[in-house]
Amino acid sequence: MKDESNPKPAAAATPAATELCIAAVEQPSVTQRGISTVALDPTRSAVVYTYDPQLITDAQVEKLARDATGEFHDRWQTCTLHLNREGGRLCESCSLRLERSVQALPGVRRATASYLGGALTVTFDQTQLSDSGLLSALRRIGARVRPLTATTSDGLQTSTVTIEFWLAGITLLGMLTGWAAGNWAGPPALMFAAYIAAYVAGGYFGLRASLQALRRGVIEIDLLMVLAACGAAAVGQPFEGGLLLFLFSLSNAMQSYSFGRTKTAVEALIRLRPNKALVVTPAGTQEMLVEQVAVGAHIRILPGAHVPLDGVVIEGESSVNEASLTGEALPKNKRRDDAVLAGSINIDGTLLVRVGRAAADSTLARLIRHVEQAQSEKAPTQRLIDAFEQRYAVVVIAATAALIVLPPLLGGISFQAAFSRAITVMVAASPCALVISTPATISLRNCKCSAPRCTLQGWRPRGGSRHHSGGGN
Repeated sequence: MKDESNPKPAAAATPAATELCIAAVEQPSVTQRGISTVALDPTRSAVVYTYDPQLITDAQVEKLARDATGEFHDRWQTCTLHLNREGGRLCESCSLRLERSVQALPGVRRATASYLGGALTVTFDQTQLSDSGLLSALRRIGARVRPLTATTSDGLQTSTVTIEFWLAGITLLGMLTGWAAGNWAGPPALMFAAYIAAYVAGGYFGLRASLQALRRGVIEIDLLMVLAACGAAAVGQPFEGGLLLFLFSLSNAMQSYSFGRTKTAVEALIRLRPNKALVVTPAGTQEMLVEQVAVGAHIRILPGAHVPLDGVVIEGESSVNEASLTGEALPKNKRRDDAVLAGSINIDGTLLVRVGRAAADSTLARLIRHVEQAQSEKAPTQRLIDAFEQRYAVVVIAATAALIVLPPLLGGISFQAAFSRAITVMVAASPCALVISTPATISLRNCKCSAPRCTLQGWRPRGGSRHHSGGGN
């Protein structure tokens, strides 16, 4: 803070408060005597206090900053929910509309959604919304969400991806068969049947997705693709229409597959954490759910067992394999006062461990939460394209309609010629290479980095980081 009579630059700064927490930090701080302003410095990931040293000391400013950021942690909670897939190209345009609707709910500070990733992440004020209240509010606005439990595989998702690949293959086969029959004097019935099979297989998910998006009031790329393919067939170019259907159906299948692998990686992480722990008490050893084990309790870890909770060894010695968490191939020898991480494997000795963190705060639990939240995040380029593609589709469809209607009305060209030219424009404009390539490229990167040793979250420049580190850490 800054005092006009005796200006002094801020000497106390707390780590990384961003747009999610700056209001929570600033509100109680500016009312403190001696504090002039609270400013966010994203380049240093800090909240900067300007103050009058004659009215408030450095230690008091630091305590104020720690109290404010601690209050933020107590007040704001981030929840990740499973978002059922729907709409065209998993309707990423619809996800932007859903984000705006969720952010308009009372108590919600931020929301990110991705139908492709199948996740909705919401940061909300616990003083205004409970977990159950948030779930009810989301369902009232039409969000098809449920608590995110990745302990079991999504069989429906897996079967859908398989069907998408099969239909893309049928589209390619039908397209090539129809082209061969048409160019090499094959039976007309074979050519007709092959193209029909290609259009039905390639357009099934696109048409269904387009109808779902239209019910939400969204016109997007899938509808443009279906109309362009049908228009190409109408002007005697069924191969070009089939090629559009194949490209889009293959792109959708590849995206679904790559994100399915990411979810599989999350499931593998969760399987590392056992559900129960052997708790040592004065009355003996008893088995308890990890969520019921208190910090400071003593747990016994037998040879060959997974470590259930983060803690410190107080008795025993053993080799522990942490490869699934850290990527280190060689086991580490653990003895008294050494830290052990939940999810690692105790190899050859019995350990007595004092629990250092609750189950929800363990290193493994936080890693799982980061991966789950990352599924709802998008790169800035992808966000731009998701917002652009809907307008792009509307403009191309409207331009095509104008090219069909206006030239015959103004004279000088027949309706058939105008229709053929308009469809040529639509086919040339669909698909847009940028729209089809960017989500696939990013999802491939997400797939490649889905292993436990490589975790991506947010995909934003460091200066735009939205994640807050408490002042006391």
